[in-house]
Amino acid sequence: YAHLNELLREASQRDENRVVGERSLNVGAAMALEREHLSPLAKEGFDLAAVRFPVVNSSGCVKALTNFYSVPLAAGTEVEAKIHAAYVEIWHQGKCVARHERCFGRQQKVLDLDHYLETLERKPGALAGATALEQWRARTMAGQLRPLLGCAQTTGGQTGGNAGHDRGPAAGTAVWRRAAAAGH
Repeated sequence: YAHLNELLREASQRDENRVVGERSLNVGAAMALEREHLSPLAKEGFDLAAVRFPVVNSSGCVKALTNFYSVPLAAGTEVEAKIHAAYVEIWHQGKCVARHERCFGRQQKVLDLDHYLETLERKPGALAGATALEQWRARTMAGQLRPLLGCAQTTGGQTGGNAGHDRGPAAGTAVWRRAAAAGH
């Protein structure tokens, strides 16, 4: 990156000598005059997340924008959802209680099996058809197959699509054959 930084520095220096329109000062001189009137930089950071205050539904999820994210809290609990560019955090009473990769699909459920362990202890029969278990299995299988697929990323269907890695049924058969040959 040193070469690119050097190119950027040189281009910036050339731009400081540029004169805009009919003005008497070049860009560099005008910038120096303006700098005297600027406020100092902020001492603390600024959170760039979109913030919402959803309520936990009966499925143990909160809706953040267009998707549902699991939380380990009781239904009816109001939380703070911080939606960042790549992830969603759920906060309750000043503590981050859940963090999920952000889903860019619509009306998707992003579930963490750990958020349902207490319920599953009380109702072990609920595990068999649990969506959270299906997603966990898909992510686990994707992690095991990623080296065989040669993919940089596999979404397991939870981030709004297949990220360009859907190669059709024939590819799936080839992956399973490679997995069997490798002893998986």
